[in-house]
Amino acid sequence: MKTAPDAPQVLYLSPAEMEPWPELNPRRRFDEEKLTELTESVRQHGVLQPIVVHDRNPEGEHAGGPALVGHRYWIVAGETRWRAATAASLDQIPAVVRVFTEGEALKIALLENLHRNALSPIEEARGFQRWLELNPGVTQEAVAAEVNRSQAYVSNRLRLLRLPDVALELIEEGLLDPSAARDYLVPFAQIPEEKRKKLFRAVAKRIRDLRERWGDEVRTTQIRDAVAKEAVKLSHPVYATEVVYGIDREDPLFDPELHQKCRCQGPRFNYLGYGPSNHARCFDDAWWTAAQREAREAAEARAKEAAAKLKDSGGGVRTMTYHAFVTEHGYSCTPIDTERGLLDAEVLAGAELVVVTGASGPSVYCLDDAAEKRARSVVTRERNEMVAERKAARGREDLARVSGMALEPWMLAELLVSRPTTDTMMHVGRELGFDMGKHGEIEAAIRRLPADQLEALYKVLAIRSKEKRLSFFAYGNPDPIEKEVDAILRRKYGPGMKQLARRALEAAAIDAPPEETPAEFAEAIATLRAAMDRVPRDVPQADLPIAVLIPVARAYVRVERVLGAAPELEEQLAGDNEQLLEDAHSLAMGGPEIEDETDCACIHCGCTDSNACDGGCSWLVVDRDRGLGVCTSCAEDEQAAAEALAHAA
Repeated sequence: MKTAPDAPQVLYLSPAEMEPWPELNPRRRFDEEKLTELTESVRQHGVLQPIVVHDRNPEGEHAGGPALVGHRYWIVAGETRWRAATAASLDQIPAVVRVFTEGEALKIALLENLHRNALSPIEEARGFQRWLELNPGVTQEAVAAEVNRSQAYVSNRLRLLRLPDVALELIEEGLLDPSAARDYLVPFAQIPEEKRKKLFRAVAKRIRDLRERWGDEVRTTQIRDAVAKEAVKLSHPVYATEVVYGIDREDPLFDPELHQKCRCQGPRFNYLGYGPSNHARCFDDAWWTAAQREAREAAEARAKEAAAKLKDSGGGVRTMTYHAFVTEHGYSCTPIDTERGLLDAEVLAGAELVVVTGASGPSVYCLDDAAEKRARSVVTRERNEMVAERKAARGREDLARVSGMALEPWMLAELLVSRPTTDTMMHVGRELGFDMGKHGEIEAAIRRLPADQLEALYKVLAIRSKEKRLSFFAYGNPDPIEKEVDAILRRKYGPGMKQLARRALEAAAIDAPPEETPAEFAEAIATLRAAMDRVPRDVPQADLPIAVLIPVARAYVRVERVLGAAPELEEQLAGDNEQLLEDAHSLAMGGPEIEDETDCACIHCGCTDSNACDGGCSWLVVDRDRGLGVCTSCAEDEQAAAEALAHAA
């Protein structure tokens, strides 16, 4: 029987004359129950839709060439129907006979299975990978267009193939959702092989246990937690403030920046209940041990030098590592730092101090809890009195302003739109001098108000809402009065705290950090102003690119750091500088979440050194000077990522 090589034709062939094209069909798993049902249907009604086969000998019986090995016809599409026909012992089935290249055959096989939703995520991934291998010039975008999927869909499927077999089996068996695998497992695919195998074996066991216990009710957060817990066990901390107690045996003593030289490629991931970090941990035991040894030797050398300095001084302040301090004193103590709350340094005269060392630098703690509470209560009492006095004065001004003013329709409309909360009503009412009751009794207190006071409250609420002054009670928008009082108190008590900490560091023979100078503050303000000047004024904040927001956020964090170290410099914030800081604060809060002025942000998803992608990621490419990068969750091609980074506006 001869077939034309180009013109397809439907012939009735024996199932025994054909076999699946070796290694072509991306589908590897066949549901036995469904195959049995199809077999019964084929036995009764025959094969209704022709299968597609490739003729290996279109010119005739071997056309004078060597004998064929195996069957003449290779199945391109319809393997399930062929299996059912074979099981039903049919003599002949309809088949479309053509001559295909391997690339053409793979495309047809993949498309048919995709249209029937017959492939598992891993089978899809292997099909896409094989397509790209057979067509070296074809891009992921071209494949996506051919199969009517997005490029991200194809890319995410291919990313799954980075996982070891134990993880792929979980996906194939339906125990692990491919999106969870992509988000929580793929980031760990590049860690050292031995650690990778241990991690995925442990995670697979945890996931099977979860499925056995909870069935289909397992949440993705439980998968994330399982991965994080196992990853923490197999890694070492890089930041002293992010040690997982009970698992990590010791604090890291080296500078965290040194970890950039490590080749373990550990991703940043959230430790969840084990700590607040989104930083990377080290998965290379040898590198971490060597870094610890070098740092310990350097610390011992510094300790000997410090001991020599203190030999003739008759004593000094005790020093401890952060790990040892927490083990001995717990987490209740806070360092003497203006960022952690103000206190009166004079009250701490004679109290026992300790210097706690770590990779992030030394901190001074007070071990006399009673003295520390007294020192903080002095400032708290003064703050409460100043705030209450100023708010009462503001309330009197607002009352005088609305006296004799009618309750107009626009006021009611303003209240309906802004819908002030009961807490807001309570705060404003107290400023006006009204009896607003206790917390939890506000609704009853409002009903008890005399009519004139209730009307005055509504008018003041409406005016403050119109003038955008009701947001002071929302998180992240402090009342201007409280900001003013806090600035006054920082200027009053900050220098004393700073001096107390410096004296403790000197007594411990530890070099105190250099003091921030007005020149450094001016430089920080100038950097912030330059970053703000590059922000387009005609673009809504929500539409601003990350490349514009990250310089503002980094500059803003720098200014806040300088002010935290030198509160007396706040006097220079009057006028334009104060407004500049408020505008920058608004942009920084709406941009990438950073904690340090050296943090970088991904130009695509906005993840940062301080806030990685959910499940973890690492930098594929990063420009530390500009503060921009592309993370491994957003791209795979390093060259393309570098080009995108170079053109980021």
